[in-house]
Amino acid sequence: MRDKPFRDLQAQLLHGGVQLRHVSRIVAELQDHFCDLEEEILQGGATAEQASAQAAREMGDLQEIAAQWLAIPELKSFLYRWPWMTVVLRPLIMVSHAFVVPVLVAAERGSLIARWSLSGCLAAVFTGTLLFLLQWLYAGSPG
Repeated sequence: MRDKPFRDLQAQLLHGGVQLRHVSRIVAELQDHFCDLEEEILQGGATAEQASAQAAREMGDLQEIAAQWLAIPELKSFLYRWPWMTVVLRPLIMVSHAFVVPVLVAAERGSLIARWSLSGCLAAVFTGTLLFLLQWLYAGSPG
């Protein structure tokens, strides 16, 4: 029982909404405890496989340990504890960004936007002139 069960425990806790800082601390503590148990059993004269298996038995089921940690609401992230906030805040943030980001981009890249605007205007004038000439050639002089 080396890394995989602890990685699974970490994934289960993160998926359950526990904050990353708490998950890191919990997994590190459990790994340290497992290593201490293994070392203690090895000093008693057991082989490495026997020590690992016995340490896993003494430690208990990691799923039960995860369930106990998941039952503590204070460890959960803010948005996991208050899911309605995502429904309220996300649209407000997205709408505010729709107005703020273009202004910030325009302020930062004013000369670039001016060049693009001038190019767009010149292209519209050129296209309008071509359409006017085509109409004049096709239908005769306008008027």
